[in-house]
Amino acid sequence: QAKCCLAINECYFFSDLPNRSVKVKVFSFVTGNTLGSHKQFVGTLCSQRAGIQEVSTVEESAIILCFCPVVSRAGTDIKAALQKLNDILVTKDVVLVVLHHTFNTELTVPDSSRSVSRKNTLTVDCLFHEDRGILHCSQNEEAFRTVLKLMDTKVSMFHQ
Repeated sequence: QAKCCLAINECYFFSDLPNRSVKVKVFSFVTGNTLGSHKQFVGTLCSQRAGIQEVSTVEESAIILCFCPVVSRAGTDIKAALQKLNDILVTKDVVLVVLHHTFNTELTVPDSSRSVSRKNTLTVDCLFHEDRGILHCSQNEEAFRTVLKLMDTKVSMFHQ
């Protein structure tokens, strides 16, 4: 079963991920120029789970999606993104989406979670290109699966 993103003509195939009714409010926090890839990432999440709602304030959200494009060195950019989160006094769960710019769908990137010690933070690495947006590749499919698994866990906690 194909699910299409909101932008760009890329489709993701997640036959092993059932489309469940999930009620999770997310806030997008962008720490640099993502060239619109953050919107595509959120759109793909929403297409995979009914009920994911993007909200306009941190206070309304259950999870913050923090998008960190790598422009210099990953460790430096991640540190700056985490500092921006600290500056707005975020204490909620955060998904740090580290965006690596490339055209190579087979690119192997270092695990960015090694640069993150912040509590309540899940880090995923994602490949994107300025013309193609979020790339259709195994790295990104794993990133989506990981984020959706966290969202499913949050929903399970709400229903207990």
